[in-house]
Amino acid sequence: MLRAIGLAFILVGNAFFQNRVPATLGRATEINDCAANKAIVRKLFDEWINKKDLAAIDEMVTPNFVSHEGGEDTNAEYAKKFLAGVFTSFPDILVTIEDIVCEWQAGGALGSN
Repeated sequence: MLRAIGLAFILVGNAFFQNRVPATLGRATEINDCAANKAIVRKLFDEWINKKDLAAIDEMVTPNFVSHEGGEDTNAEYAKKFLAGVFTSFPDILVTIEDIVCEWQAGGALGSN
């Protein structure tokens, strides 16, 4: 489960922090658009994990997406295979988001919503 959460954060984080997110429907257009980023994270867990909609991965990441998680390069197809295995092992998996931290200020002060 932790690997699935980590994968989700890496998928979203790679796109945002490397500023490679195209301005398309359902994607934030700026790194510091916290409201849009939070909506994307919520949608990611709802679609990918809770609804088990692996096709939604293709809708949310760029075609050239590469994750460098754990020393190996992976892509959206790997994410689909990995999550399919998670669903086989944990068919009743459900993620509930209690808090998302996005806002930050110079000096490291964080806020949450």
